[in-house]
Amino acid sequence: MQMRQSRSRLMALLLAGLMLFSSLTVLAGCADGEGDATATETGSGVQSGSSAEDETKAAPYTNLEKKKYNRDFVVLGRGDMKTDFEAISTESKGSLLNELLVERNTVVEEDFGIKFVYFYENSYDEVNARVSQQALNSLDDYDVAMGHKYTVTSCLVNNQLTDLSTVDTLALTENWWDQGCRSSLTVNGKLFLMTGDVLPSSMLISACFAFNKRLMKELNKTEPYSLVREGKWTLDEFNAMTKDVTADVDGDGVIDYKKDRYGLSSWMMDVPFTMFYGAGGMFGSVTEDGTLEMSFEDEDVINRYEKIYRALIEQNAYFVTDLSQYETSYEMFAAGHALFYDTSLNKVRNFLADMSDDYGIVPVPKYDTNQKEYLSFVNGSTGFVMMVSTEKDPAYVGAILEAMARYNYENVSTKMFEIVTKLQSVRDQDSSEMVEYIIRNRVFDSAYFFDLAVSNVVLEQLKTGKPEISAQLTSAKKTSKTELRRILRTMSKKQK
Repeated sequence: MQMRQSRSRLMALLLAGLMLFSSLTVLAGCADGEGDATATETGSGVQSGSSAEDETKAAPYTNLEKKKYNRDFVVLGRGDMKTDFEAISTESKGSLLNELLVERNTVVEEDFGIKFVYFYENSYDEVNARVSQQALNSLDDYDVAMGHKYTVTSCLVNNQLTDLSTVDTLALTENWWDQGCRSSLTVNGKLFLMTGDVLPSSMLISACFAFNKRLMKELNKTEPYSLVREGKWTLDEFNAMTKDVTADVDGDGVIDYKKDRYGLSSWMMDVPFTMFYGAGGMFGSVTEDGTLEMSFEDEDVINRYEKIYRALIEQNAYFVTDLSQYETSYEMFAAGHALFYDTSLNKVRNFLADMSDDYGIVPVPKYDTNQKEYLSFVNGSTGFVMMVSTEKDPAYVGAILEAMARYNYENVSTKMFEIVTKLQSVRDQDSSEMVEYIIRNRVFDSAYFFDLAVSNVVLEQLKTGKPEISAQLTSAKKTSKTELRRILRTMSKKQK
């Protein structure tokens, strides 16, 4: 699969100890080696001999030409990510991210003569319904909408979204837009969903593992930081570390998540994807000529599944397959009943801040040592900006989104490391270093984000607890071919 090399500001802070300088969301394509510095950026800004263009890239918002529009900018948002747009001044105290976004909104409103207006829906389906209503009735109620993976495909296949690559005021190839997202979700030259610095909280939706330091010590195990640094943190190492950890501690004959101990705590909508993509799996890819295709070998999927099956099923991990019991996966880890917890940076921040035991975080294990990078799955709850196909002034919408992305890149994302650590997502210097590994290479699988059946094959088979995956893989491929044709038909249509 294509490996993604980041030139993150986080890496600059952690590895060079200099002023943070580049975006957390840069997920560049294949590059040799990890952590290569760019030729024009350093921790202290622009190198000697740089051009005016270099200066603009170093301070993209400061050097952006400001135009007064004297109009509203109407946002249709997801309730779970509303603060990415609507920062609330009364709530900014004690929240560095919100405080920074309050300042961003004030500056952008003043510089561009706009006023942000917000409408929010807690249901993803309701956001889609409003997008569809606007498209079907040729309305222009909302300038931008925040989409969600699990529902937005219906808007796409019904030709209700604007191809963002046609909006001249969006500089989508620049560092303040997530290049991993752009390369994976651009099909036939068209891109309908995008993320990046414009949505700061989306960067926190990066998969990782948390571990309990007390249990590590009690079980005479070595914290995996050194393995990570040496490139040896693999599924085999993880399976060896969690083997025989699950136990009936109180001896009552039943292993209970409230009283006993598990090697891993996990939830079905996260861990199958976290471990598969972390191990280099990929179901969909975009070819050099821009076509979306399924490009994987059955043997590769089977080999990865065997190791994931061992970790979850054979070693009796706490694997939540009841959606209504989702909370127990993090509650039992927070209570000290699991050695590891499959999670993401935003969940660590939200659910583990008050955990009594000390914990650390590490990236998701590689498949083996031949895998060059640690890869962090980006799950379906990440936010995307999208524009309805009937938008009457795409250039205006693009200009404001571009301004927000540039401002965040220059003034907000530079402080993301501080945002994460201040919110107690990490409690030690080792874990602070791990944040960089986690955000360095974020994975967007086009098959997953376009809802092809094959993307759920690992999830569905793990739910059954069966070791064989070949038959389900064959069946899912057949279904996916039909779904893929539907997506490609939409991606080849001319917009109305």
